[in-house]
Amino acid sequence: MHTVVLVSDGQQTCPGDPCAVAKALAEADAKLVIHTVGVGVDRATREQLTCISKAARGTYQDAGNTAELAKVVAVAAETEAVEIAAKPAATSVDISTKKPGSAIAAPTAIRLGEIVKGRISGGQDHFWRIEGPVGKYRIVFDAKNANDSAVGLIIGVKGSAGGDETSLVSLSDNQTRQRGAAEFEIPKAGVTLRVGGATQVIDYWLAVTPVDAEIAIPYFAKTPTVTPVEVGKPATALLSASEPEAWFSTSLEAKDYKVTAEFTRTDKASSMSANLSIFGSIGERMAGHATVCSVIENMTTATCTSKLVVAQDGPVTLRVSANWKGDYKATFKLEPIEN
Repeated sequence: MHTVVLVSDGQQTCPGDPCAVAKALAEADAKLVIHTVGVGVDRATREQLTCISKAARGTYQDAGNTAELAKVVAVAAETEAVEIAAKPAATSVDISTKKPGSAIAAPTAIRLGEIVKGRISGGQDHFWRIEGPVGKYRIVFDAKNANDSAVGLIIGVKGSAGGDETSLVSLSDNQTRQRGAAEFEIPKAGVTLRVGGATQVIDYWLAVTPVDAEIAIPYFAKTPTVTPVEVGKPATALLSASEPEAWFSTSLEAKDYKVTAEFTRTDKASSMSANLSIFGSIGERMAGHATVCSVIENMTTATCTSKLVVAQDGPVTLRVSANWKGDYKATFKLEPIEN
């Protein structure tokens, strides 16, 4: 294996496409692996370095200081090509049939990128074991109440590398289905994952992937369509009792936005409860605000307006959902507030 570690503190500005060059080199040499390291880089540089590493079977890592740089470079130099389970189309995500371990001493081993599932009830714990090249990875965890209710969705995932457990993902909300995600380190000895804390019967799906790996959005199972929208232009969704939510994606800059939404009951019912919520780039719950705009009214049409404060640039997903099921037409728009 021919391993190259590329370290950068800023985006490439010379003519040419470094990602395309990396891909061409990797195609010409099947043994070439390029790992990239960003030292205090911005989002654009991180995306460029990630593209290079993905094209050449490598990994990307951040380094904030000299000590971190030395550690990351040393690990990268010893890391071979990362083999990841192929990502199927969103409509046919491959879910493993493996069963979870029932004791911490006998966890079920899973591969990077492999999606596993389980059904757990109050008082139970499930155990999974993940190993891979030393470095930073992302855990993605979807959960839903088995009875499809929107009350008391409480469950979490903890990780242990032989010592104390650390909470990785914790879900606690009145939602039918929800996604959590977190970045964590896999040491040389690997990590044992404990799924537990459920208060009722809950179905869950779990995967550990490189931080930059593509995954189904916003859920692994029964993945809905995610429609791109443009800031400043209205988007419309039709909701029903069988399909009470619709998903959208966009990219926001770090600024303030005016959010407006209108909900209309099209089934002639005279009351409604619906909302517009914001999530991370893969549909994960974010710290802080989730519901952006909501209505609870005894009428067939209702509107809401709010201010959305965005702290950093990046992609997000948006969900329009009906809390009181029925037929709805929803229209919303995000407009930048110019200071």
